[in-house]
Amino acid sequence: KLFEPQTAGPLRETAE
Repeated sequence: KLFEPQTAGPLRETAE
């Protein structure tokens, strides 16, 4: 899971 929109954290930047 590289992108997890559910996590409004640092991973959010990666999701965008």
